[in-house]
Amino acid sequence: MRLRQHVLIAALALTGSASVAGQGNEAYRFIRQAAEAGDAEAQARLGWMYEQGDGVAQDAAEAARWYTLAAQQGDAVGQYNLALMLLHGRGVARDERLAAQWLTRAAQQGLAPAMTQLAELYERGLGVTRDASKAVEWLTRAAQQGDATAMNNLALRLLQGDGLPADGQQALAWLRRAAEAGHADAMGNLGLVLRDGLGGVARDPAAAARWLGQAAAAGHTPSYYAYALLLEKGEGVGRDVNEAMRVYRRAAESGDSAAALRLAWLLETGAAGSPDAATALIWYTQAAEAGDASAQNHLGRIYREGRLVPADHAKARHWFGRAAERGDATARYNLGLMEELGQGGSKNEAAAFEHYRYAAQQGVVAAQGRLGLLLHRSGQTGEAIQWLTRAAEAGDVAAANNLGVILEQGRGVPPDPARAAHWYRKAAEAGDRVAQNNLGVLYRDGRGVPKDWNQAKHWFRRAAEAGYPKAQLNLGLLLDAEAKAAKAAGK
Repeated sequence: MRLRQHVLIAALALTGSASVAGQGNEAYRFIRQAAEAGDAEAQARLGWMYEQGDGVAQDAAEAARWYTLAAQQGDAVGQYNLALMLLHGRGVARDERLAAQWLTRAAQQGLAPAMTQLAELYERGLGVTRDASKAVEWLTRAAQQGDATAMNNLALRLLQGDGLPADGQQALAWLRRAAEAGHADAMGNLGLVLRDGLGGVARDPAAAARWLGQAAAAGHTPSYYAYALLLEKGEGVGRDVNEAMRVYRRAAESGDSAAALRLAWLLETGAAGSPDAATALIWYTQAAEAGDASAQNHLGRIYREGRLVPADHAKARHWFGRAAERGDATARYNLGLMEELGQGGSKNEAAAFEHYRYAAQQGVVAAQGRLGLLLHRSGQTGEAIQWLTRAAEAGDVAAANNLGVILEQGRGVPPDPARAAHWYRKAAEAGDRVAQNNLGVLYRDGRGVPKDWNQAKHWFRRAAEAGYPKAQLNLGLLLDAEAKAAKAAGK
């Protein structure tokens, strides 16, 4: 929750034409006269004018003085606005305890914004002893009086079961009331609740898109990304990638790193037309420099691949390192690969090993396969097989083929060509040409599988047509052997 803005008495709101002439302004002169005569409402209004610079030179200290005079006479608006100045230390020394006292007096008079602010003080323990029950009590009273911020905040508590029993339907009702009153936070929150079915509420993508769109149109920056995502995917609203990118851009321009990252990806891949590598790089860089680990990892990938920009392994390693420092498991794998191969810096297989282990434990499949390979090379075959198996089961074709090689050749374990054939087949069916050749060898020789030259030719041919030299040789030798056998048999 955020500290509330000051209250301006609607009955005394000035028109634009009455607030432009400075201290000689006639409106200011009459309000000043009423304030000096002791009218508490005028004193509160004069305090507002000095605080905002509305028709008079801005002066926080003078604003606090007039708010104090109004507050001491029991004016709830003066008490509330003075409390906010005390909380912020504007025009007066910061004093949370005194602020809480003035808020209490204003809240007891029924001023809903004061109730909402007082609830926040009890929630955070500012100027008062922290008390969740009192926070809920004041928040509920403010919501019942129609304060939209209180409605929104009470709904969030109901969704989370924070200080009162969780109740998704009641939360939905409060959010809807606040949203219909024009509260942008509530519009955004209502959209998220309906999008995700939070608190057991029935999902309603169309209503979610409508509320998130209204929140975004109202300038609610936290809703930009969520609304753009619905537009991009066409959930609850007609799919419009161009409009999604415009909304992502607005969010990115407001500092949303996730939006900058998504916008960069759409630009890089040409989701709405031709790819725009130069602009994609700008947004990747903005998000990366803001500390977004995913963006840093993407930027590392770009500099390593050399597609959008000339390859620069030193920069790639730098960005992978930045993301790795933030705990990004994929970046740890990428950094490990560069350190193992000595790309962009010195070789460091020990560091690579630690990066692989971290990433593997976090579920990065490629890291599991690479870790298994390094473990096997160091003679730790038992653990190597465990990691290679996890990676192979997750669809890593290189890991499946490597596992097959270890099992076929009995490298550190008893040979098991039947299991080797199983893993070769997994990788071969996924299109790995090395595994296709290896499976063909097993069929040719009848190891782990029945001897079957037709199957052998099938797998050799697939690998050969994919350009694998060993398979081309094996296919040629097998065809030659078949031809010679046929000739010898008189066929």
